[in-house]
Amino acid sequence: MTITAVDIKRVFFDTKGKESFTVEYNQITDEITLSVDGIERNKFKSQDAEKKYEDLLNYIKNEFIKFRDVVKN
Repeated sequence: MTITAVDIKRVFFDTKGKESFTVEYNQITDEITLSVDGIERNKFKSQDAEKKYEDLLNYIKNEFIKFRDVVKN
């Protein structure tokens, strides 16, 4: 694998090269928030926010497992 200048610019050394995303469900306001590296990207309010949150959690888990299984094979 070749590392390019673009790859180096993308690495944030202050976070030790780690990136993260968070899906947060607020039970009081019925809002779901998506944050990437601590920056809020999307937010919505829904009457069935808890179900949507659970659906998102299951989707992410299933996709993660698919990616993991591809790496193992």
